[in-house]
Amino acid sequence: VLSPLSTRWRISLGFLLTDEFFALVSHYDRQTFNRWYALGVGLTFYIIWNLFTLAGIVLGKSIPGLDQLGLEFSIAAT
Repeated sequence: VLSPLSTRWRISLGFLLTDEFFALVSHYDRQTFNRWYALGVGLTFYIIWNLFTLAGIVLGKSIPGLDQLGLEFSIAAT
């Protein structure tokens, strides 16, 4: 579906590619695929991911004793 698009579109959508993005746009065929919809989906996920990452950093610093909870395994677990 992406191969007929310009290189700029393929690189942009490739950068935004996640499992969730793929699930929402993969069922379209070449005739019904809307690159602007795909870009909107990808940018929405990207912006939200970064906002919640920032919120986790800011809020995580406000939890006292967080380093004593034994959460070091969580990165490896995910």
